Amino acid sequence: LCVPRGACVVGMVMITILLVQHVVGLQHVSDETFMNWSRSNGIFAAKVELLTTSKSVGGRGLFATAELKKGEVVATIPGSLAIRDVGIDADWQSRLVSTLYERRDDSTLDTWYQTWQNLELPWLYSSNVEVSTRLKKLITDLHGTSDLERQLAKEIQERRNGYQRRRDQFLATNHYDMSFFDTAYACTISRSALIPDAIAVIPFFDMLNHAASANIDLVPFARIKDECDPRISVLLDNDDLLLVALVDIPQHSELFTCYKEYTSSNSTEFVDAILALQWDIPHPTSQENG
Repeated sequence: LCVPRGACVVGMVMITILLVQHVVGLQHVSDETFMNWSRSNGIFAAKVELLTTSKSVGGRGLFATAELKKGEVVATIPGSLAIRDVGIDADWQSRLVSTLYERRDDSTLDTWYQTWQNLELPWLYSSNVEVSTRLKKLITDLHGTSDLERQLAKEIQERRNGYQRRRDQFLATNHYDMSFFDTAYACTISRSALIPDAIAVIPFFDMLNHAASANIDLVPFARIKDECDPRISVLLDNDDLLLVALVDIPQHSELFTCYKEYTSSNSTEFVDAILALQWDIPHPTSQENG
């Protein structure tokens, strides 16, 4: 991470681009635009690139352009880029959506905003979509019980009620932009993460796809500052965020995070079912990347 500025940085970027071409061919122009935006805004990720490719579980994701070792800092992200809400309560999503709305004309974030403009709200939030048929099929696929089916039906209704309430809160002051709310709400429920004293949507980190098991962790720099190489520490601020490899990651592999919205009080069966319903994440036993 201790790369000199100027020509050496340009050289590193060119080497990275060549590595990407070797892995999957030329980058999509929007991927290259986003990576250039990331670098210009202080995100450093010398061994990672965003790629639109059929090799990604989501069609687009972050890939290692070189081997990554367990514990290696894969990327650094300035804390100032995080769009955050400090009140972690029942209404954090509506407030975070409002913050995204307020900053929609921030030229610094233009390129990042474009990365989630095509996000669609998961079907289970729509009161117009019938639930029982999909739910019964899932229960059959997971060999679940009638009790699990009742738990899931209750969860879906609670999520729909929460979505409706938060939408009404937003539209009370922004009644002319319903489409923005749905897109931004999808962004907050799929891309937000807990950081010290806040919940936030974090550019670059939010390009990670999700799997049953993560190979990347989001770590506040302040938490591991004393363990870092001093040559790295001097370049970072306490509120900066790091992406750290949880395992050895081979070159050309996709990088993953995983959802952490449920506590240990929820059964694995319940968590698997919710992930399958909301995000079409397969059951871990059938997921190659799990």
